[in-house]
Amino acid sequence: MQQTPGSAEVVADVYSGRPNPSWQLSGADFTALLRLLDLAEEAKTASDDVGGLGFRGFEVKFVAAGAPRRLYVNGQSVSDGARRLFDRSRSIEQLLVTTMPADLRRDLADVLPR
Repeated sequence: MQQTPGSAEVVADVYSGRPNPSWQLSGADFTALLRLLDLAEEAKTASDDVGGLGFRGFEVKFVAAGAPRRLYVNGQSVSDGARRLFDRSRSIEQLLVTTMPADLRRDLADVLPR
């Protein structure tokens, strides 16, 4: 995935019918995310559609000059809409979970990936 300078907002896709929680990545976490994206493999097949109730993944909104960019992360699947990556170790998803504010992580502990 092409690196995008700037910062990022993360949205946990967990609620239906009310706003999903979001938070900003710190500079260090943003840099770590870009490094992990560089390590992810090109996916050979399309990922399964994730729907239904409960946790459905993360949306990362990159904030930078120019057109906004969105990244969708669910388990080993990472996509920007045009390209799919395979994150074998789920390290991108794990990073996003660890960047959540502690109170939010505690409130969503029953539905977050482990």
